[in-house]
Amino acid sequence: MYVFTVNVPGGEKRSKEDVGCQIAKEIQLKHRAPVLSVIILDCNSSPVEGFSPKHDHLGPHKVIISSEEQLKVRKLIFIVLCT
Repeated sequence: MYVFTVNVPGGEKRSKEDVGCQIAKEIQLKHRAPVLSVIILDCNSSPVEGFSPKHDHLGPHKVIISSEEQLKVRKLIFIVLCT
């Protein structure tokens, strides 16, 4: 599983600057079991649903990945909301 960061320019910059995408992390699961769900948590352990300033970037975000055979929690130190 690959985790990407996406940079979407805000405001007036949106028409002048490109949207950027960069690989942030590769997460490997044991046994190549099918992934059932992926949940991103902000630094306050609240689920991230879309882009919102309330999901501040003061601490690392986390990703929870559940498969048929395991559950993994990883820190995503690369997630930053740009305005």
